[in-house]
Amino acid sequence: MAKMEDREVRSHPLLRRRRTELSHGFSSSQMEAMAAFCEALIPPLPLVKEDPLHQSILAFYEASASQAPIPDEVAALLVDRANPKAVFLVKLVLRLLSFRIGTLLLCGYLCFDWRWPFVLKFSEISLEKREQILKDWSVAHQRYTVLLRMVFMIIKMFCCFKFFSRIDGESKNIAWEAMGYRVDTRKRLNDTRKERPLERGLIEAGKEDDSTLLQSLSMKGLAVTEDQKHGSTYTIKCDVVIVGSGCGGGVAAAILAKSGLKVDSSQQLMGRLCCWLELL
Repeated sequence: MAKMEDREVRSHPLLRRRRTELSHGFSSSQMEAMAAFCEALIPPLPLVKEDPLHQSILAFYEASASQAPIPDEVAALLVDRANPKAVFLVKLVLRLLSFRIGTLLLCGYLCFDWRWPFVLKFSEISLEKREQILKDWSVAHQRYTVLLRMVFMIIKMFCCFKFFSRIDGESKNIAWEAMGYRVDTRKRLNDTRKERPLERGLIEAGKEDDSTLLQSLSMKGLAVTEDQKHGSTYTIKCDVVIVGSGCGGGVAAAILAKSGLKVDSSQQLMGRLCCWLELL
């Protein structure tokens, strides 16, 4: 019982965020083509085994990217994150696919049917033929068909991202368990998190004025004196000065500070002054 109480489901804040109203500017006919496009990318899988399957695997086989609200979420994410020119291109192609003549121009003979009206819209084409159309687009390299390849890659990227990352109210994804992915549900002990060694010497220079900065530097163990010749200029006495506190400067400063040296690592562009002192 105690172990169960120590476990909780926590997801990333971006995954927990919910948007009740999706605004993307796509028309209903464009969204119909988008849903058919997404279904061809991630279709429901046929059950070929007679043996009973686990419920999670069965649900994954029956799932499809055309299920609401995935197409709308793909469109909303596309508008939010993609280049405006890419959004315009996707909207144009989906608009053409919503008409029979446009589908004929972009898909060729695969949109023909023996029954009236003989030419089908993209959403009316069978799943197998839609998959073949997207396969042809994915390898297109001619001067004009390369735009269709771009549309295929854009929608595929956003569709796969949404399908495999979206979660329900219980922070679960329908595909995770079927793929063998297990979410780490161990409780995060935020209140007992150990302080990182470099945090002890961090000074946000942008939040300090002349008087408080001098006091903060002195509290970190640095000998600071005011230069009378140059006005409000301070001299910091230390063993090593490292300009930049990125992945290279930060590691170097930490190693030198652990050896007992007084290290001053300054990052002027970020308004940050890092003083890492005698970490041992």
